[in-house]
Amino acid sequence: MKAIVIRQYGAREVLEPTEVPDPEPDEDELLVRIHAFAINPIDWKIRKGVARWFMRKKFPIILGQDFSGEVVSVGSKVGDYEIGDRVFGAVSALRGEGSYAEYIAVPAKNVATLPANMSFEEAAAIPTAGLSALIALRDLGRLQTGMDVLINGAAGGVGHYAVQIAKFFGAYVTAICGPDNQDFVTDLGADEAWDYKQVDYTKKPDRYNVIFDTIGNRTFRESIPVLQPKGIFISTMPSPYQYLQMFLTRFTPKKSKTFLLHVEEDDLWELKKMAEADQLRSHVEHLFPFEQIAEAQALSESAHLRGKIVVQIG
Repeated sequence: MKAIVIRQYGAREVLEPTEVPDPEPDEDELLVRIHAFAINPIDWKIRKGVARWFMRKKFPIILGQDFSGEVVSVGSKVGDYEIGDRVFGAVSALRGEGSYAEYIAVPAKNVATLPANMSFEEAAAIPTAGLSALIALRDLGRLQTGMDVLINGAAGGVGHYAVQIAKFFGAYVTAICGPDNQDFVTDLGADEAWDYKQVDYTKKPDRYNVIFDTIGNRTFRESIPVLQPKGIFISTMPSPYQYLQMFLTRFTPKKSKTFLLHVEEDDLWELKKMAEADQLRSHVEHLFPFEQIAEAQALSESAHLRGKIVVQIG
């Protein structure tokens, strides 16, 4: 099969289109022919060597987490899927046998069937960003109807799903984004949209039950004044500072939380149900052919993106 591999860490020039053996699925896995995959920051961070100490596979490494496609083989211990099923899902990029390829062997617990109202490209955009938003708001933020939520980076990959998921749980949503994206996030459901160039939310008189920082440029400390007495600050960017804050705030009413993404089958099915109920949609801002993977990663590294970047195969 064709795949994009790296044989060393470095700049985008290390991305190498090549032929590799087809993966052989275990008895609890599916073999999926990939139609589309999404670009996530973890992809190019691994390429640069940022996570080299946590990689589970030596070179050559196939990057990528998110994918959608068709089942072509079903393991003997997999009972819920058939050949031809259209699925979407994710694997851990750290395993080094990812989705930048024509085929992927994936545990059945890491997929769900494609939302009936979505294309392969729209579904491929969901897993990493959608799961991050769901876990942050539902599990860490314990979102309930009537809560006030602020989403920093509301127009991005995680952010644009977070706006929709927060509204699904009945929250009043304040979205922080660039000036060109205010109408975009309002259309997604945000009750208010503020231009980050004009408004510093930490200086406003408003108070929030949950502040969700999807881009990692704000801190718990500077957000304390605008959190409700038992408010929660959530970051998608784990760091020694974030983990220290999370530990220290175990003993305070206001909490700082962060997390490492884990893929749960039930959560993928929850996102599928939201999509089919027209309560969650993917905005694919940029669509690239497989041969332009370097350009796709370059765009992801540039930041200030709206929605997701997706790559088509075939």
